[in-house]
Amino acid sequence: MTEQELQQYLIKQYPKEDDGCEWKEFKNLKNDFSGHEKDDVISYVSALANMEGGHLVVGVEDKTLRIVGTDTNNYDVQKARLRLIDQCANLPSEGLLVEEFITDDIHKTVWVIHVPRHMKRQPVYAHNKAWQRLDDSLIELTDSRRMRSWTSRTKWKRTGLHRLSMTQLLMTLILARLPKPERNSLNCIQNEKQK
Repeated sequence: MTEQELQQYLIKQYPKEDDGCEWKEFKNLKNDFSGHEKDDVISYVSALANMEGGHLVVGVEDKTLRIVGTDTNNYDVQKARLRLIDQCANLPSEGLLVEEFITDDIHKTVWVIHVPRHMKRQPVYAHNKAWQRLDDSLIELTDSRRMRSWTSRTKWKRTGLHRLSMTQLLMTLILARLPKPERNSLNCIQNEKQK
C-alpha cells in the first residue's frame, strides 16, 4: 500500500477525531509509548477505554491525518499489545488489537490501536490515574463521567424493573417461578383487582 492509498484508507475508516478516535504523531515509540502522563500512548488508551472504547491512530499528523510515520523501536504488534495490557490496569485484552501498516513507497509505519471499552465498573488506569478525553486533551476521569459510564448500561435499567413498586416486583418474581397455567390464573386475578 502506498502512502496515498494508506492515507485514503485511514480517512475512510477514521474520518474524524472524536470520543472514539484519536490521531497522534508519536514519532518515536521508545519515548512516546509510556512516557509523560497525558501525553503518551498508554494515557490515550486509558482515555479511549474509559470513553466506550475506540481507535488510536499512531504515526499521523494530528488534525490532517498526513502520514509522518512512527519509529516502533523494535516493538512488534504482539509486544505492544502485551505492554499495553501490562501498563494499563484493568484494560481488557479481548478486543485489544494493534494493526501495523507500512507504506510500500516511503516505508513509513502507522499503527492503529483498537481499544476495547473498559470492563464493567472498572476504569482503565495509566500512570495510576484513570483518563478521559475532553475536546482535544486528556483529563483525569471526572466523577460525573465515572457514574454515567458505570450506570448507563445496566440490565436493571433496560428491563424497566427499577420503576416497579416493591409489591409489583415481588409479584413479578413469584409469577416468573410458577408454571404457565398457574401464572395465567394469577395474572387474570391480578388484572381484575387493578380494574
